[in-house]
Amino acid sequence: MPRPVADRRGDLSHVAPESSSQAGTGVNAEADRLAFSVAAGYFVIPDRLELAARFEWYDPDREVQDPALALWAATGGVNWYVWGERVKAQLDYTHRHEREATAQLANDIVILQAQVKF
Repeated sequence: MPRPVADRRGDLSHVAPESSSQAGTGVNAEADRLAFSVAAGYFVIPDRLELAARFEWYDPDREVQDPALALWAATGGVNWYVWGERVKAQLDYTHRHEREATAQLANDIVILQAQVKF
């Protein structure tokens, strides 16, 4: 079955503070987290070559008035479908940006991966 030429999707996630303690887990149970992402893809060569993009935003604790904690990330990628969904190669570049931080971290990512399904 051929894939659609264009694809888009989005997610919104909100985790409200919990009253239970998660001591020792490294997770702040009192944090009010918010995140969202949007993504899109477009086949420049139908069923063969897809360009993809994604934007993400994350605030690990909305109650803390420190905008340096929030970050956003933008990803651009290419997917090459060698043999349909069975054999695929992907190349992605993600730029991460710590919002209003005094110094940006060197934490951009390049990922090259292959997928084989059987």
